[in-house]
Amino acid sequence: MPNKNIKEILTAKINPEEFVVSLGRKAPWRKQIAGVCIWFCAAAFLLLVSYQAVASFHFGYEHELTDYGSLYGSALLANLHVNPYRDNPMVFHIQGIDPHGPSTPLQGTSVKAINLNPPVVLYPFRLLARLTPDTSYVVWEAISAALFIASILLILKIYPAESLRIRILWILAMGAVWYTFHLGQIYMILLFFASIAWWALRKQNWLVAGISIGVICAIKPNFLVWPGLMIAGKSKKVGFTAFATTGVLSAIPLALQGPLIYREWLAACRGFNGYELPGNASLLAICSRAGIPQVGFALTIVLLAAVTLWVVITKPEVRYTSEIGILTSLIAGPISWLGYTILLVPVLYGKAMSTAARIGGVLLCIPVWISISNADTSRLTYILLWAPNMYAIALLAYSAVRAGVYREACEESVEAGPKSPPVRKKFGAAPLETHWRFQTFVPSKN
Repeated sequence: MPNKNIKEILTAKINPEEFVVSLGRKAPWRKQIAGVCIWFCAAAFLLLVSYQAVASFHFGYEHELTDYGSLYGSALLANLHVNPYRDNPMVFHIQGIDPHGPSTPLQGTSVKAINLNPPVVLYPFRLLARLTPDTSYVVWEAISAALFIASILLILKIYPAESLRIRILWILAMGAVWYTFHLGQIYMILLFFASIAWWALRKQNWLVAGISIGVICAIKPNFLVWPGLMIAGKSKKVGFTAFATTGVLSAIPLALQGPLIYREWLAACRGFNGYELPGNASLLAICSRAGIPQVGFALTIVLLAAVTLWVVITKPEVRYTSEIGILTSLIAGPISWLGYTILLVPVLYGKAMSTAARIGGVLLCIPVWISISNADTSRLTYILLWAPNMYAIALLAYSAVRAGVYREACEESVEAGPKSPPVRKKFGAAPLETHWRFQTFVPSKN
């Protein structure tokens, strides 16, 4: 009986009209407990959002421009028609890194965080570089906030079901969101185009999907794995369109500035010695922290070969291929900062999550500066805790592979995409589409 009661609590359905009074004395005790748990989790997420927001936005003389300073410096040099990938006073310098053990060629005790974004990224920022550094930073933060809001609105249009709106709190609590604002990074551009791509994939608009994915890959070549798996599977139109878009955008600097700009960019990439910095959750970074970067290279190649072969054989549908492609890019890319996980937002928002996926989603809410303060005490903590997002990515990848298909939590969206096989539920539960359900907290069986 106790086990049965626990299962009934976990699978309890809460009608939206009754949710407000679910804590009343007349409500069944199972709904009272479920209501208390939901309100507690919502309050915890709101507290985390508030904390990260306060910690992320610092304006004035005490604030360093950090990553945005490096990008601003590159754009400023580009306006002067000199090498934008060389060291300059605006570059963010990180000193005193102690790996608590033998170092590797991929990490030094001092890192010059020179902007490593491809040359095409510099063109819009050359306009912002005409402003003073602080003014430019404020303007870029405002643009990032606008892109973030636009992305959320688009995701809500894709998935209008009220039962999913509790997940907005999860998005707001994600470490990647505030990591992006804190460093002045460009990841909101990635979120915006990932949201457009997801909308287009569900609408089966392959041209828009391919163009959006191609823009992402032009900004962050790590994600070329995504359209590559599309081509290996059965979504060749999307994949080839994405590669063509990336090629066209990448050819713009080549046409305007010649091959020298790419030689300068590649030289900067080869000289980067900060692969073990906090938040880098790639296989290469994990193995480098353990002192075995060669193993990281080997595992990355094996992973890419295995995933590609699996996609060629199984030919998964387009949304599932995209989910696997993004997760594989995060694991196999030489650099996989916490901010890159923001691409998972449109994928996970409407997904029917397993317990492992929910735990992974919660781990993505750990602020990177909390892990830094507690992970730099010994060699073991340096290896295991320097990038806690690696555990989140691993759980999400495990959940995706175990599910074997991409299933949406609600198929009631007006713009619903291709239907996935129905989810079989136990304990006589009704279909998910007809009930209010807090998918973030209630385990599913897929």
